[in-house]
Amino acid sequence: MVFLPPFAFDSGDRPVEPRDLFRRGVELFQAGEYFEAHEVWEELWREASGEARAFYKGLIQLAVALLHAERGNRSGSER
Repeated sequence: MVFLPPFAFDSGDRPVEPRDLFRRGVELFQAGEYFEAHEVWEELWREASGEARAFYKGLIQLAVALLHAERGNRSGSER
């Protein structure tokens, strides 16, 4: 189950559907754009609580680990 806050905002302070943000993060992640996926999911993480917050934190940590691995930073990817 994916936990989504009621809404988020884009850079122009317009509401964005959380499902759209989540999907955008997945698209970026699948394209190997780990930093960008991390940034998108972080928006959802900031608004989340409880299990939802833990879920997004896990996605963010995975994206960051893969970014470090891609850059050859073994110690960063193992944290």
